[in-house]
Amino acid sequence: MTSLEWLLLLVPTTIYFFYRWSVATFDYFDKRGVPFVKPVPLLGGMWNFFSGKMHMVDAGSLGYEMFPDSRFSGFFAFRKPGYLIHDPELVKQITIKDFDHFADHT
Repeated sequence: MTSLEWLLLLVPTTIYFFYRWSVATFDYFDKRGVPFVKPVPLLGGMWNFFSGKMHMVDAGSLGYEMFPDSRFSGFFAFRKPGYLIHDPELVKQITIKDFDHFADHT
């Protein structure tokens, strides 16, 4: 094979594996049945912030507006999943009653 053929084989393969890596964690909330803000490959839920459509605080709290009747929702900061707690009683339970159950209290 010539170097051009190798390049034509390697570039699409690399792009494919990079894409698969960037969306590998995006089924996290689907598996758990948690409502979540649909992520964009690589940026997660931060696309609105990076595109200038929303302030970072508004982009991070989009789950409150999208799922007002849910006790909690999910979001992605790049590839990392995170939870957004909506219910004050659930916040109280997590931060006070169940505080000792979290390793290093984080």
